Amino acid sequence: MTSGVKTTVRVKIKAEGLTTRKRTRLKQITGRDTRIIKQYLKVIYHNEEKLVNKKREKKINKLKLNHLTLTTSKKNKQFNRLSVRHDLKKNFLRCSQNELQECRENAVAIYHSQRVKNTLPAKETHAKRFLARN
Repeated sequence: MTSGVKTTVRVKIKAEGLTTRKRTRLKQITGRDTRIIKQYLKVIYHNEEKLVNKKREKKINKLKLNHLTLTTSKKNKQFNRLSVRHDLKKNFLRCSQNELQECRENAVAIYHSQRVKNTLPAKETHAKRFLARN
């Protein structure tokens, strides 16, 4: 068993007010969001040198993270990103751009909280452990 960082979010929901269908849908959404956040964390750990702005307190550059994970199609053809290295839209077809960005925000917050607590070991060992678990 590997020792790793476990992050949990708890939200109070009145379960008696939910129908079986709504409970099932809630489980599906939270499971999907968890998988998306894990994907974002993998991308962050693998591209840490490119994403971390060392001058600004080791903050993640979200624009660069978007360039690695999200495709765009705009009216102006010169700014389109039709292919990216880690295409999350392709992996999660039924997830909107806004939902992906919310999950990105959560992943970046998790990364920063782990950095602040100094719970992240060296990049190489942590990436190996993280990939082995998932």
